[in-house]
Amino acid sequence: MKRLLVVIPILIILLVGSTPAEAQRFKWNDFASMDEFDTWIAVNHVQPVWGDGKPATCVDYALEMQAQALRAGYRLSVAYTYDGYVAPGIKVTNFMGMHWGNLVIIGNSVYWFEPQLKDYHIVYIGPIQGRRF
Repeated sequence: MKRLLVVIPILIILLVGSTPAEAQRFKWNDFASMDEFDTWIAVNHVQPVWGDGKPATCVDYALEMQAQALRAGYRLSVAYTYDGYVAPGIKVTNFMGMHWGNLVIIGNSVYWFEPQLKDYHIVYIGPIQGRRF
């Protein structure tokens, strides 16, 4: 139940998104196509070690990937997984226990992806339903 309480608000924020005024103010865009996302992700990856020499954790990778996307004008969310599931019935990774990745809208679909370069993969979650701004 605790996992569900963490995952559902994250999915709602990503799927509902920002209001038109916020989108205009921050100029957040979704990726129009998988080609656009692939081009962006090829040059935007997170360094595995911070300046102090400490290795980054999975949440560090996910948060930094989100920050890079926002700086580039793209909307991208951080997503918590547990035992590989981002939501009940939606398995996105084989990592057991707690883990963090990212959610992204590409075209009219939602995807989860692993931001750590050595484990990078992307998983289709489903179509966007309802109103889009």
